[in-house]
Amino acid sequence: MNSDTHKPQTPKSFMRTMTVLHAVLTTGVFIILVAVYYSSDALIFGFQDTEDIYRIIIPLVAMIGYFGGNLIFKKQLDAIDPKASLKSILSRYSSASIIKYAFIEGAAIFSLIAFSRIHNVFYLVISVLLLLYLWSQRPTKLKVMSDLKLKKDHEELFMKNEETLP
Repeated sequence: MNSDTHKPQTPKSFMRTMTVLHAVLTTGVFIILVAVYYSSDALIFGFQDTEDIYRIIIPLVAMIGYFGGNLIFKKQLDAIDPKASLKSILSRYSSASIIKYAFIEGAAIFSLIAFSRIHNVFYLVISVLLLLYLWSQRPTKLKVMSDLKLKKDHEELFMKNEETLP
């Protein structure tokens, strides 16, 4: 009896996994955003409370989420050996993408927490902008190939959807 139920990875299965992961993270933030918005009693425009520490922290966290996620993503991609197998390269790309998504998602959720406590629309807008940016990061084959700058042989293999990755 063969107990190995692990299916070999193909470019198609890699893209499906990345797309589902991205969709789950994006949908999660969207659901939280909608729930927090509809549970808020009143919306506050502007900053009446000068003691509101979130007005400094939230933009800072948003910038860290955006720039930090992109910086780490680029550093991890730069560390990938172009001579490695395509399977290894895609695995490293997947890890780098997850970290980038987590930075953006974390900043968006933190901003939603501030909105749920203070009800200031400024924090909701930051969350919406981060959510839109996260959504724009949806993985596609062209984006993966562009990000990785694949060699010709890796690119050809990646374009073959059903080809098992060595």
